[in-house]
Amino acid sequence: MPEGYLDNGVSLILDSLAEGSTPEEILADYPTLSPEDIQAVIVYASDLAKEEDFIPLREFARP
Repeated sequence: MPEGYLDNGVSLILDSLAEGSTPEEILADYPTLSPEDIQAVIVYASDLAKEEDFIPLREFARP
C-alpha cells in the first residue's frame, strides 16, 4: 500500500468489501492497490477480531 495510505486504506477496503464490492472491483477503482494489499487488510481485520479484548459490535443496520 502506498505510504500514508494505511490509515484510510484499511477502512476503505473493508467498507468496500462490506458494501459488496469484489476485490477485482476495488483494484479497478484504486489501481495503486495490489491483490496483496486487499489480502493483508483481510488478515489484519481477522487478527483484530481474535483479540482477547475484542468488544463485540451491537447489531446495526446499514443505510
